[in-house]
Amino acid sequence: MMSKIAIDGKYPRMDNAIFKMSRELFNEFAVGDTLTFKTMCDYLRCTGGQHITESDYLALCEGLGCDPKTGLTLEIFVKLSQCLPESQVKLDYLAVYPGKGIREKLTMLFDHYSMKSKTKTMGRTVLEQYFRSQDWRLSLTKQVYDDICVKLGAHPTHGLALNQFLALEDDPAKVPRIHKAFLSVFRPTVPDTVPPPPPYAPPGGRGMGVGRRVGGKHHQLREQLQQQQQARNRRVLAQEGFRGKGSQVVQEAVVIGASEEASASARARAEEVVENTARAVARAAAAAGILQPKDGAGGGGGGGSASTVAAGSKQASAAAAAA
Repeated sequence: MMSKIAIDGKYPRMDNAIFKMSRELFNEFAVGDTLTFKTMCDYLRCTGGQHITESDYLALCEGLGCDPKTGLTLEIFVKLSQCLPESQVKLDYLAVYPGKGIREKLTMLFDHYSMKSKTKTMGRTVLEQYFRSQDWRLSLTKQVYDDICVKLGAHPTHGLALNQFLALEDDPAKVPRIHKAFLSVFRPTVPDTVPPPPPYAPPGGRGMGVGRRVGGKHHQLREQLQQQQQARNRRVLAQEGFRGKGSQVVQEAVVIGASEEASASARARAEEVVENTARAVARAAAAAGILQPKDGAGGGGGGGSASTVAAGSKQASAAAAAA
């Protein structure tokens, strides 16, 4: 198939190695001889590509001139790969196969990390970043780094060169971690079964971890909410107390007013009793001939003065005592 395509010149820009990678990728995900919508989604998910919907798949098939029900054939898939940069196809291939292209992956990782240093080597800090891309729990102490440099014949100040880095990772047991580091750098959107690392917590002793800080923030938030609620409660109680005091004042005013009204009524009744008594005494004195009422006073004796009534009262009392 490859030689036929090369002879026909259908894909003049397609490199022989790139075509082989495309064919292997197609055979990896194809069901039968085609890539359907489901297998296309699996391919994009494993290579960290963009998620497509069914409408996107229909538009893709229409643009490539294939039947959506049948799917993409090898020739159409190669045509699709031709539209991509060769580096893109190579990255997809290396992302799908963990055990292939280990040296190429390590070279790409070395170039990625060493470009951060001026000497284009991997010092202790850069090498630790590489280890943490494999496993966030890994750390590189100065003693371990010095031992690595001595073993590989590198100077700790200069760091590891490419050949020394390749010698360091030349171990079949490290292949899964190398592939994971490769994905974390070049295909970070590929799903990973390993849980993501927690937020970095600077060393600060016991009680200075991320969980404690987050819990402290939550505790502070709860305290603020409680303080706000207490302040609202105090305001409500103050308003209720003011209204209660106001009603109490009104009640006291009503009681005082009622008592004053009762006192006025009692005084009026007392004055009426005194006046009636004075009139009775005046009539008794007039009947005894001690006091003569004034003209026009009538039998009520209401026109006499208080002194006259008082004098009459005394005379009537003396007469009553003599009798």
